[in-house]
Amino acid sequence: SIVAYTDHDVMLDQSHLTDDDFLALNGFEAEINEKGRPLGNDHKTCHLCFIALNPDQRKQPNWHERYLFGNAPQYKDQVETYEDETPLFRRYTPECINGAINNAREKGFFITYNHPVWSLETGENYNAYEGMHAMEICNYGCIAAGFLDYAPQAYDEMLANGKRIYCTATDDNHNRFPADHPRTGSFGGFTMIKADKLEYSAVTDALVNGNFYATEGPEIKSIYVEDGKIYVETSAVASIRINTGTRFAKRVYNENCTPVT
Repeated sequence: SIVAYTDHDVMLDQSHLTDDDFLALNGFEAEINEKGRPLGNDHKTCHLCFIALNPDQRKQPNWHERYLFGNAPQYKDQVETYEDETPLFRRYTPECINGAINNAREKGFFITYNHPVWSLETGENYNAYEGMHAMEICNYGCIAAGFLDYAPQAYDEMLANGKRIYCTATDDNHNRFPADHPRTGSFGGFTMIKADKLEYSAVTDALVNGNFYATEGPEIKSIYVEDGKIYVETSAVASIRINTGTRFAKRVYNENCTPVT
């Protein structure tokens, strides 16, 4: 029902795609590379997605024309920028990255930190980043290519270091393979959003308030706490697990291997 269009370095208005059954969110992705451009195979990088919270937000923060690559240069004349904002010279430092995050957040964007494994980043890097709303616990496009970007350990480490952020699951869809190909990057990561209606602000309000969950397919139908116990109902799955910030974990499954809910 919803696609966030986050092309590299250019935010384009995709509202013409929205109808009664589909919602297009406007945004862009920015990359800050360890050794500038171009990105080498052994260089670290930080990729961030910025999703506009307001459908009328047309201006792109943190703009700099020098970083456009791939197809982006042909769209640069369609980008609206802040005339009073100094172009961002990208340096691979926590100060630069946090400055870009905070600048976009002040201007009304929902910010995610993306695919830490593909980016070659470790806790030393991402634990220094501040101000994002969420991180990608699953980037299916990277997984399909062979990377270990189902990354709950990175998310746990961020939580343990005091970051109160959410997690998303995405496709990072580059459409290089057809849907029935084993390396397709489509339909493997989903962010399930609880909103009253399929309207832009209702959906982005749900994102900001954490009314969503990340999944690679299983559905969470309800989850709540009552009398010191956690209750969860799901679609049919092999097992249900809970992990906490302590050494307590719980896994529920059927001995005969039939699904549980």
